[in-house]
Amino acid sequence: MKDRLMKYWPFAAAMMLIIADQWLFMGMCKELRNPIGAAIKYAGDAAVILLPYWYLPPRWRWTVIAPVWGLTLLLTCSSWNFRAFYDILSPMALTMTGNVNSTVLPSIISLIRPADFIFIALAAGFTFCIFRYRRSFNAEKMPLKVKIAALPASVALFFLSQAALTWSHRNYFRHDIGIDVTLKEATRLRLSEHIFTHIGDYEANGLLVHSWRAAAEALDYLHIHRELTDGQRREIAGFLSETVVAPDSAATANRNRNVIIVLVESLNSYAIETVIDGHEVTPNLRRLIGEQGSVSALNVVSQVADGTSSDGQLLTNTGLLPLRRGVVGLMVGSSNRFMALPERLQRASSTVVFGENGATWNKIPTFVNWGFTPYTVMDFQQEAADKGIDGALMDFALGLIPELKQPFLLELVTMSSHMPFTLDGLTPPAWLVDADGMESIEHNYLTTIHYFDAQLGRLIDALKEQGIWENTILIVASDHSMTNALPKGHEAIYPADLPMSFIAANTHLTARIGRTVGQVDIFPTILYLTGYYAEGDYNGLGTPIVSDELQSAYTYTRGLIGDDRSPLADRQLRAAEISELIVRGDYFREQSNLE
Repeated sequence: MKDRLMKYWPFAAAMMLIIADQWLFMGMCKELRNPIGAAIKYAGDAAVILLPYWYLPPRWRWTVIAPVWGLTLLLTCSSWNFRAFYDILSPMALTMTGNVNSTVLPSIISLIRPADFIFIALAAGFTFCIFRYRRSFNAEKMPLKVKIAALPASVALFFLSQAALTWSHRNYFRHDIGIDVTLKEATRLRLSEHIFTHIGDYEANGLLVHSWRAAAEALDYLHIHRELTDGQRREIAGFLSETVVAPDSAATANRNRNVIIVLVESLNSYAIETVIDGHEVTPNLRRLIGEQGSVSALNVVSQVADGTSSDGQLLTNTGLLPLRRGVVGLMVGSSNRFMALPERLQRASSTVVFGENGATWNKIPTFVNWGFTPYTVMDFQQEAADKGIDGALMDFALGLIPELKQPFLLELVTMSSHMPFTLDGLTPPAWLVDADGMESIEHNYLTTIHYFDAQLGRLIDALKEQGIWENTILIVASDHSMTNALPKGHEAIYPADLPMSFIAANTHLTARIGRTVGQVDIFPTILYLTGYYAEGDYNGLGTPIVSDELQSAYTYTRGLIGDDRSPLADRQLRAAEISELIVRGDYFREQSNLE
């Protein structure tokens, strides 16, 4: 009897492992739930995944380790992804493998925790037992009645798990949202709602249903281009023709001035406002905010999605929102036609300098397509090793400026405040070293921001010494906010939960905006401040931040943030759909072909 039962133990062990791994993973991401409830919700997926075991020839039963290791690797990598972006990996991640390079690798390493090795240890222990005792389960064939019963039993268990997920989803609406829904309605909602976050969809639908939905969504986006209908073309044209703010006559004086945009990696607004023992973390940024001729907003909602920094660059340079899934830069950045800043500002030269090698997110081809001449850290590699990336970036820019045709557009994309917030050779000031009540990651983050601020101050001083400052608008903007670097005791799940910043100095206009605005509003604000925001031209999908009607921002993860009764709330909701149509229909190329 014992020998007959031995052929079943690999299945039983693999089943328990798959359930336990998912329970532990959700505990790492959110909180540990009732293990019995988790077993019911995850058992159906495990049974279907392991269904081939019942039909394998005895000598191939050892391959049961394959799904165990597959899930182990998926959950381990998803744990790292969740710590960085509060979401699990999606099939679209397969299109982003080129981003894993020497620039990004330290960030990935910094996300690893000892608990992650639990997944590896369990899979390794299971694998050892399979090969150590394989003779115990590969001697007998599987009885025919077991083979016949395996399929209906697995399907029945799968639907039982789906029923448990529906029950859980209904309780979520009842207890967390305060809406009483029927079981039928709860089932429809969890299966039909758009996937705003993969972790939420996985929690609501289980591994297999989520994987099927995510794969279908990924296939849809990989076939990204769609032929626009006449109705969609009219809808886009109507939206783009709306001008919310009248141009300011004072800004027309800026039409022929130089524009320098400093796009700062992970600049949270709270860092600008932080003062430690009387010392400002960002004295230069604070000074810019307080000067006459500065327009600033420290309550800018980060609207990036899968593309993080790439999406931030898209928002700033093109005025478009990112795709709900996928990355514009990777998918169509170098092939679609965009109405980017170089074309709209009509400067004599447009240049971008990256504080990294430009290999991630297809940056170089994308920025070239937008109209920029690119330079990367490879052009000042030794200087970056000697004085830090941002310091070398500023020095390279200062050396480049005399060669640029004026009026110029120069964009500097910083890197020193990228995760994991380390700067080899950097000595933080004593007041920052001795700061109490700070987590190490916050301390490191503020150190990198303080370093960036000092380098920005050097850039400004040099521009003044060279006589360039008076004829230059300086814009400092975050590429996105960073939730991994929060003050102790504060919480933020998505970048949209943590305000980022926008500062424009030397503009001849003065305004300090406290209202909620969006990252998509940066592009039209740049056009407005340079005198190029005008009816009949492409002004982006946002609104200049000087408009009093602008009081909210739309994000895929949080919906509308700010005043949902603001006059522009409906327009902001429509902007997401319009942006999707423009990108997927390559609208601007189509329009240029008609002209």
